Amino acid sequence: MPMSLTPSPLARVGRVALGLAVAAAVFGPSLAVFATSHLEVPAPTRPPIEVIAARPFARLAAGGRPGAAPLRVGPIERTPGLVHEAPLRDRMNDAAARCVVRSSRYLVLAASVDGRGRLTAVQTEAGDDRALADCAATRLREAGPVETRGPGTLEIGYFMGRSRG
Repeated sequence: MPMSLTPSPLARVGRVALGLAVAAAVFGPSLAVFATSHLEVPAPTRPPIEVIAARPFARLAAGGRPGAAPLRVGPIERTPGLVHEAPLRDRMNDAAARCVVRSSRYLVLAASVDGRGRLTAVQTEAGDDRALADCAATRLREAGPVETRGPGTLEIGYFMGRSRG
């Protein structure tokens, strides 16, 4: 009797069972871990909020006069070329402090110096308060040369705060 090359139905079932057993042995642990694991989804993070570094404006004594509004030094701009600017800045602060009155709101002083420390230009702005601007310019000029050397310009803004009473 000739032998048949087709496997019996029992042999086919055995081969399929053997393949499934090998697959279960190889992939079973991975599938079991995946099926029983708990997914952890991280909470969405917000981007950090950018904070601008700020420091309070320095407060100057208003010439020691009672009833004067608190005087604060605002923005300062300088041109390159100024050497040892502290004496000029101090003189400008003193002029502003001595001239401020309760009704004052703001003052901008700009002073230019040459290489010998002479004031070559003084500019003031105080809105409608022309008396404040004139007083500050006069006080700034009257003391003569400064130790600051240029050429250059220093501009300082001042504003008057409200006194807490």
